[in-house]
Amino acid sequence: MKRLSPFILVHKITGLTFLLLFTSSIVLAQTKEPVNVEKQLKVAIEKHHLHFPILTSKIYLNRFNQSIWFNHTLNDPLLKNASDLINTAPEYGLSLLDYHCEQLSTRSMNLMLQNNITDGLKPMLDILMTDALLTFIAHLHYGKANEQYPIAGVDQDLFKGLKVDSVLNTALNSVDFKATILNVQPQFKGYKELQQYTKLVARPYNGACNKITDDNYGLLALNLERWKWLNPVTDPYLIINIPSFNLTYYHQNETEDFKVIIGKSTTKTPVLSSKIRFFTTAPNWTVPKSIIKKELIPKALKNGSYLSNNHLAIYDQNGNYISPTTNNLLAVKSNLSDYSVVQSPGAKNALGQIKFSFDNSFSVYLHDTPNRNLFDKTDRALSHGCIRVQNPERLVELFLENDQNTSELPEVLSAMEKYDRKRVYLKYPFPIMVVYLTAEVKNGLLNTYKD
Repeated sequence: MKRLSPFILVHKITGLTFLLLFTSSIVLAQTKEPVNVEKQLKVAIEKHHLHFPILTSKIYLNRFNQSIWFNHTLNDPLLKNASDLINTAPEYGLSLLDYHCEQLSTRSMNLMLQNNITDGLKPMLDILMTDALLTFIAHLHYGKANEQYPIAGVDQDLFKGLKVDSVLNTALNSVDFKATILNVQPQFKGYKELQQYTKLVARPYNGACNKITDDNYGLLALNLERWKWLNPVTDPYLIINIPSFNLTYYHQNETEDFKVIIGKSTTKTPVLSSKIRFFTTAPNWTVPKSIIKKELIPKALKNGSYLSNNHLAIYDQNGNYISPTTNNLLAVKSNLSDYSVVQSPGAKNALGQIKFSFDNSFSVYLHDTPNRNLFDKTDRALSHGCIRVQNPERLVELFLENDQNTSELPEVLSAMEKYDRKRVYLKYPFPIMVVYLTAEVKNGLLNTYKD
């Protein structure tokens, strides 16, 4: 067996030792202990007032409390994408003040992106970024001040709605992080147009950790917020905007506008969402109790022919006709709940030729009017709360087209003209939303309305 000289033996041992040490250093570098947020979660919840303490904790629990934003390679764009997205919050009518912008400042983010912060800071910044993204997702979808979906409710694990933590988890594993999150925004055409307009106005405020005091921007942000309060619907649908005195029919990228008359300041039209389930030609009008007391009875006491001239009749609870004598009128006024006043169909009927009915707790509906000249007015806040629509014949046509039932259109139009009673139930109930928007984009131009 060949023996090695002492010099050669020492040289080989030294080389082997160096190789082992070098290999060990690589292994240590690769297996450096990952960032863990467990110790900082409670501090973050108490000190930094997380908007989503439950869901933030849940996300980290499912990841064994490992970092979301630091446990990846430096060339991974995830952290930069998250930072860039949060900084564009003003483009969506949102404020950076709601997303821990002081801790996640531009300087802090640059240091984070360069991996130039101490390991001790990483867990807290990681947690704040996660909470900021969850909040951003919720604000994009539900709005910031949605009474129906308050943030504290959305944070509950049993919440019946969009799961903001699921959206974030999906985005983290998506090839397009930004698009996945932005996809939770309302899909209404009106929202998209207003958001694109706001994007141009908001660019100077992107990344700014301060309150935006620009009134013009504030108007845009307010109306984007109101769009977010609407529940999603499928095409086609109707939106009635109270301040603009307008009804818009939406179907894919097509729109059609109708003038409407809405409630006076003393009898306001309510904001609501429902579905038109049927319409009735030559409808009766059951007069609301408030109108009976404030208007009909006083007029009838002054003019004994007022009720008959306007085709109005009084009935008791059993459906018996009540003669409009002075004593009977005073009895009705004193006991409104025991009586009803009904206007029969005809040219003077307040509902006109047709009424479109939809479920709501305000007893309002959409209908025609015998006074179509009122649509020529600019300010059309003239009703007792119900909504009068111009050209109701066209609405009938659109509803029947959606039902694939246009063969019935001639019969309906004939019934309207002759004041014959006909009720048509829609096979596909038609979504209708009554909203209050003081700014909207039409044909690329911003329109603002008196509040």
